[in-house]
Amino acid sequence: MQDVAIAGAVYKLLLPAKPDLILLGIAYMIYDPLAPNWEVETIRVSDDVFQMQLTMKRLRSGGEGEAQYIFRRNARRISQAAGYDDYRVLRYEEGIESASLMPRRFGEGEIQLLKAQ
Repeated sequence: MQDVAIAGAVYKLLLPAKPDLILLGIAYMIYDPLAPNWEVETIRVSDDVFQMQLTMKRLRSGGEGEAQYIFRRNARRISQAAGYDDYRVLRYEEGIESASLMPRRFGEGEIQLLKAQ
C-alpha cells in the first residue's frame, strides 16, 4: 500500500514533466535496482534449529546463482548472534516456482547451531 502512495507522489511531482520521465519514475518504483534480489524469512524451529526460506524478486538484475551463498551467510549471522560457534546444514534445496506468469527461484533449508567441542 505504501508503494502505491509513493508512486502517486512521484506521479504528481513528474506530472508537468515529459511523459517519458513519468514512465521512468514508475518503472523505477516497480523494479528498484537497489533493492536486494532475495527475500529471506527465518523461522526458529527449536532452541538450536532454524529454518530459512529464500525467495527471489520477480524483476531483478542478476543474482540467479546466489541462493546458497545467501543461505550460508545468513546461517553464519544467526549462529554468531545466538552465541554459537558454528552451524550444520540439515537440509537445503533450490528450485524454480513456476505457478505464475513470472517464475522465480527459491531456496529453503534448515540449520542446527553448534557449540565448540
